[in-house]
Amino acid sequence: MPRLELLFLGPPVIRLDSLVVRFDTRKAIALLAYLACQREGQRRDTIAALLWPEYDQGRAALRRTLSAIQSVVGEDWIISDRETIALRRSPDLLIDVDVFLAQHTSATELASLRDAIALHRDDFMAGFSLRDSSTFDDWQIAQAEHLRLARLQAFERLALLEEQSGLTEAAIASARRWLALDPLQEQAHRMLMRLLLSVGQRSAALQQYRECVRVLDRELGVAPLDETTALYQSIASGQLQVPAAQPRHPAPPAVPATSLQPARPTPHMIGRAGEWASLTEAYRSIQSDGRLIALLGPSGIGKTRLAQDLLLAARQQSAIALAVRCYEGEALLAYAPWIGLLQQLAQTPDAHQRLSVLPEWAQLELAHLVPGDRAAPAAVHHTGDGQLRLFEAVRLALLAFCSAPAPLLLLLDDVQWADASSLDLLAFIGRRFAGLPVGLLLTWRPEDLAGDHPLPALVAELRRAGAAQTIALGPLDRASIGAFLRAQPDLPAPADELAGQLWDETEGLPLLLIEYLAMIQHSPGAPTDLRGLPLPHGARDLLHARVRRASPLGAQILATAAVIGRDFEPEIVRLASGRTEDEVIEALEELTRLGIIVERESYDFSHGKLRSLVYSETSLARRRLLHRRVAEALASAPGAAARTRNAGVIALHYQLAGQSTLAAEQFVLAGQHARTLNALTTALGHYESALALGPPDPSVVHELIGDTQTLLGRYDAALTSYEVAAAGANAERLAILEAQIANIHQRRGDWAQATQHLSNGLDLLTSASPRALQARLTAELSLTRHQAGQRAEAQELAEAAHRLAEQSSDRRALAQTYNLLGLLANDAGDPAQACGQLARSLELASRLGDISLRMAALNNLALARAANGEPLQAIQLAEQALELCEALGDRHRAAAIHNNIADFLHSAGDDLRARERLTQAVKIFASIGADTEQLHPAIWMLSAW
Repeated sequence: MPRLELLFLGPPVIRLDSLVVRFDTRKAIALLAYLACQREGQRRDTIAALLWPEYDQGRAALRRTLSAIQSVVGEDWIISDRETIALRRSPDLLIDVDVFLAQHTSATELASLRDAIALHRDDFMAGFSLRDSSTFDDWQIAQAEHLRLARLQAFERLALLEEQSGLTEAAIASARRWLALDPLQEQAHRMLMRLLLSVGQRSAALQQYRECVRVLDRELGVAPLDETTALYQSIASGQLQVPAAQPRHPAPPAVPATSLQPARPTPHMIGRAGEWASLTEAYRSIQSDGRLIALLGPSGIGKTRLAQDLLLAARQQSAIALAVRCYEGEALLAYAPWIGLLQQLAQTPDAHQRLSVLPEWAQLELAHLVPGDRAAPAAVHHTGDGQLRLFEAVRLALLAFCSAPAPLLLLLDDVQWADASSLDLLAFIGRRFAGLPVGLLLTWRPEDLAGDHPLPALVAELRRAGAAQTIALGPLDRASIGAFLRAQPDLPAPADELAGQLWDETEGLPLLLIEYLAMIQHSPGAPTDLRGLPLPHGARDLLHARVRRASPLGAQILATAAVIGRDFEPEIVRLASGRTEDEVIEALEELTRLGIIVERESYDFSHGKLRSLVYSETSLARRRLLHRRVAEALASAPGAAARTRNAGVIALHYQLAGQSTLAAEQFVLAGQHARTLNALTTALGHYESALALGPPDPSVVHELIGDTQTLLGRYDAALTSYEVAAAGANAERLAILEAQIANIHQRRGDWAQATQHLSNGLDLLTSASPRALQARLTAELSLTRHQAGQRAEAQELAEAAHRLAEQSSDRRALAQTYNLLGLLANDAGDPAQACGQLARSLELASRLGDISLRMAALNNLALARAANGEPLQAIQLAEQALELCEALGDRHRAAAIHNNIADFLHSAGDDLRARERLTQAVKIFASIGADTEQLHPAIWMLSAW
């Protein structure tokens, strides 16, 4: 046979017996490239879909293209039947891609490694594309990126070998070529700094660090790693002893050898006898009081599997043991992990009976998170002090499932991705473990925690109280791997021999050990020498090997799933990928068979690193396209409630798609949804994200931020937000903002400032302005004058506000003015008239469903009842007001109502409960306005509004 050379590492070149041959169609070159990169035969339908995605007669076009190839290179090179096509592999066939991959991974000598690098003339099929096949272009881009990474690895190995061989100048040149391909490789910068120093070029070494800083700042906006900076400082100080070249896989710190669990000879239990003993002992200690157990370690160290073993052991003892996983994309969803756990609890046997004994208020609170047979109430949920009811309801629900003979065990996996509100609830439960036989088993990766993340501080606090235990998982030792292998059947080589190789290749990481073991046990003809496998870089290359087994259709679906970024439904994949339902199911079945994804209630990647790998190697243009499609699919899902719940995720997809305006709109919706759950800190984060993206009307977002900060009692921050919002507001909205600014000054007791802002707002209004708005500002001004002790002027303004409200026929304005008139009547010593006016306000507010007005009317009516000598009725009304106030999350007014209830209890002769309420009020009052250095003692004087 003539010799055929297929050269694709650079612009495509096809040679037959050293002569360059050409084809009439570019599809012939594309087909040869595809077949050259596939080790097995490919289905005709798959190839037709790849090269002619929009053409109904793709198989016919494929036949013509095959004929064109055979007429140029000969018929012997193509093996085909009715269903498949393959390239005949023989010694006379040279494919530069195959030669490069084989040589660069196995070469141990400089000459062979340099030969491999010389084959790589340029990027894979540089300058080649098909105008009418985006699917082939996507495949080509993926291949090019994979080979580009391999080329980078080759230069890294070459520079290291040259350095170790004493060829410093050559190593410098190789390191520079490595950096020319990828200037962001900090490892290459460090190597070059060290090499330059070793040949006496100290200034050049320092300059190389500055170049590293410049490139990272320009491209990524980040500083160099501490390791890079430390090397620079050592060079700059003249104290550095030139370090020797580091081995490719430095040995990890030794860990004590431990025997395997005889009853569980599985990979994830290797060398975990000590950790398992600690886990089981911690679980046995959860009898009357709860306990938090934290499993820490890097990705792939075996945290999840060890935790799942504990859950299995607990279930064998008749315990309720449940697990939920936190996802990075779900950090935008308030209470997502707790909702998942509560949903699972609600599906356990006799759950209805257990939950039915909870107090009515607790069942209503739980209905907000997990709607059941009863509809959730119209009121929203709580934050700050107001979170107490929601959190206490969850605690009571957990207690209801803690019946003998075993405690309740809950696993929160990857808790580093939990949202802020979920972490608040976690802290609440943890601080109330007494009498609550619940085990909270947490896993997280320390490297993924920000410096100010609350988890370490919470665990430290509970550990000091004897209610927490931390178990850190490290790499496995060589002895444990050997003991495990000796218990395994069907090994292709002696266990001790394989143990050394597995240790060298995995460095004791359980994830890699499991994958290597599966490969050598289940792959036909797998080599007994692991050093011959094309896996030089551990996890990345291993995962690459698995992903590369997917067909083009499977690879496209895999990229779409990676962009979704969490467990995914086939329908969302279909909408985002543009494939048919049958194609999606076919691809998912293939990917499941390959072990890349797993099927549960939905689908997920079998490991998080697989998802990260696929995502990182999807081109930026395709990622943006897919993010947009995913956002559109989620935004068009049936059910407004579902779309609202997913607004944060939709926003993130739009943001990653480069659709900033749409992302900003969704972040605002996500903030509004978080407000309904009273996850106000989460809501603020959403609003700030919207602001950073440039929403259509930034003034509105600044106002929402101000409203949220007001509820949290962050008054200085709220004033700043309102002032910024005012800069872009029209006259009527500016008048409203002036009223909101005045409200903060009212809360602080600064009547002069409040009066000034309300007067400014009224001055902005004209006779054509809505009467209801005029009534609102006039009523607020009346309240301010009343609080300042100017009763006559307050009464006059109140009556004027009421007339304006009647002229407007606006029921909200009428409710506000009736409330104001009742408050003034009570202050004037006429509680009977006050009760009448306030009852009217309460009736209107109830019909409107306005929680804020209902709360104000109930509070003031309670004050009027107390003034009329009816403290018990006053307490009942104030409790209703407090419930609504906590539902709004208004911490300042909640403190005021607690203070009022303390007065009512004292009048009723119940001094013990009165002191308890006063203590609650003092705690909240002390934190109000804590974001300012200026003292505002009048904050404590709020009682009516």
